[in-house]
Amino acid sequence: QKQENGQSNILPNPEGMKIVKAGAQRWLVVNAPPEKIWPVLRDFWLDMGFAVKKENPETGVMETEWIKEGDLKAGDNKGALDKFDAWLDSLASGTANRKKFRTRLDRGLQEGTTEIYMTHRSVDTAPDDGKEKVRTPYGVVDNGYRNDAKTQPETKGDSKDDELDAELLRRLMVKLGVAEKRAKEIIATPVNQKRAEIKKEADGSASLEIQDPFDRAWRRVGLALDIIGFVIEDKDRSNGIYFVKYADVDIDDSPKKKKGILDSLMFWSDDDKKDKQEKDNSQNKDKPLSEKLKFWGGSDKEKTNPEKQYRIKVVASDNGGSRVVIEYQDGKRNTSSTANRIITLLYDQL
Repeated sequence: QKQENGQSNILPNPEGMKIVKAGAQRWLVVNAPPEKIWPVLRDFWLDMGFAVKKENPETGVMETEWIKEGDLKAGDNKGALDKFDAWLDSLASGTANRKKFRTRLDRGLQEGTTEIYMTHRSVDTAPDDGKEKVRTPYGVVDNGYRNDAKTQPETKGDSKDDELDAELLRRLMVKLGVAEKRAKEIIATPVNQKRAEIKKEADGSASLEIQDPFDRAWRRVGLALDIIGFVIEDKDRSNGIYFVKYADVDIDDSPKKKKGILDSLMFWSDDDKKDKQEKDNSQNKDKPLSEKLKFWGGSDKEKTNPEKQYRIKVVASDNGGSRVVIEYQDGKRNTSSTANRIITLLYDQL
């Protein structure tokens, strides 16, 4: 069986695919088990010109290496790389200089189906000052000075993260056997679901009710944390807890500090060692607070102030759904406005 562009269909029923959207999350549902999708997914990234850095079939996670836009564009005459070039140019005003992608496969609600989630990280090189910044859906976080800092022209325009992920999901559908025209139709007409609701408690705190059983809610909350940009320092699935750390700065609920609360959240940092050592101490005195925040890796537990560690807990509800609450490191319920803000950010994604 051939599709309209001449490729052989990889799946027996490629037309059974659909895009599901809940909150800001969207994912592809395929009528095939993860074991059949996994090798195709790896070939997909290689065909797109990305090297695969991490792949764990047990967790269903595959992650690419960092790649620069210039590296893609330099490959115009080198096979598959030029497939990405023209489209990337059309989004150049809104994309960061380097990107890496993470794809996650989960078994679907129906037997024999797979859910495919796509997320990515972007790193900006700031104009003129040689700094490198991490882009998140909620803003750009300064990550210090690059070792190879050079003056670069300023890039303007809003981030096109949603368009980027949607385009890659469309291309993946084509790789899996869907005709180009049909893939565009599927992307344009997602199945919308309302899967979460914020509940206000008597003590002023907020919780998040999710219309998913624990296993599914656990995965979706983890994905939401990735998309938002939080660093997950540790997790305890048996107790439903994600451990999220903050920078070593005071978090105050006073009005004057609420505006900058996102600046004190910990965001994804580049896991390339060369990029983790970038800090110009000689200029630290004159830097604003957001530039003085300390960024850390996932294994540096001893240096973390326990008071700055929050626990995002997912618990099963009696109605078959799940509930998300925020706790302090000692397990007590967190009723601060910061905790409520975290709940709101999760709701936006879920």
